[in-house]
Amino acid sequence: PNPSENDWQIQLPKNSYISHIQVFDPIGRMQNITWEQKSQETCFISGSGLSKGWYIVQITTTSGQHFSGKLLKL
Repeated sequence: PNPSENDWQIQLPKNSYISHIQVFDPIGRMQNITWEQKSQETCFISGSGLSKGWYIVQITTTSGQHFSGKLLKL
């Protein structure tokens, strides 16, 4: 769920395979995160190393699709 204290679950379109995920703080600095794709439609992003606040997530799939959104760390 978003907001979260630790992890986010992201739902993707069917048959999506993630190439990479980037997370940025509000001033544009890329953050070190870990993520795992659990299924073709679901991935988990760990926010354990992030400070409280808003973040922008950018996801790129192996087919070249791009998705972005906001994450709130409590």
